[in-house]
Amino acid sequence: MARLNEILVGRFNKGLQRVFGIKGGPPVATLAPEVMPTVTIASGVETRYLEAWNRYSMSVLLTGGAAANAGIQLRNPPGSGLIAVVEQISFTVTIATEVIITTAAQIGDLTTAQTPVSLDGRNTASSALVVTSSVATPGTLASQTLRLNIGSVNTPYWLIQDQNHELPITPGITFRLTQTTNVDTIDVNFMWRERYLEESERL
Repeated sequence: MARLNEILVGRFNKGLQRVFGIKGGPPVATLAPEVMPTVTIASGVETRYLEAWNRYSMSVLLTGGAAANAGIQLRNPPGSGLIAVVEQISFTVTIATEVIITTAAQIGDLTTAQTPVSLDGRNTASSALVVTSSVATPGTLASQTLRLNIGSVNTPYWLIQDQNHELPITPGITFRLTQTTNVDTIDVNFMWRERYLEESERL
């Protein structure tokens, strides 16, 4: 039998059960009848796993060919059913260059597959994102997200400074970072989290 204001998003109830070690059915089956919900549970990255988030990282060193530049991309397959949120992007270049971040829908993979690393030992699942790279001029995608002129070499650049800078990657979307100078070496690091989309989030 349905309840008044019944909560049908399972990961919140499951998260409460795991955090507080509650047995049995959902600890918070319904919302209060008034407008008064308060959802502030997370206390640190170690509790994201309890809320059904899995965190991953990827580091890759790329050097463009004699007449080519390099790039790396993260692709969320159309049927994954997951959303990824890029939490951190950092990179270092050896030659002054322009770094461009672009996005597109359902684009093909680059030539070399990369293997992301899980950041939580409790998570044994592989990342849903397909991470690939190329040192043979991968080109840019349809929509530009960021375009940066990098003048200082061998200096780390951190692109996400605030929670509002984080970048969601929904199913069917590809996210690519390229540099535009031939024979330039770029050391790129990504960190992201993933979870399954709730029914209300699916298009």
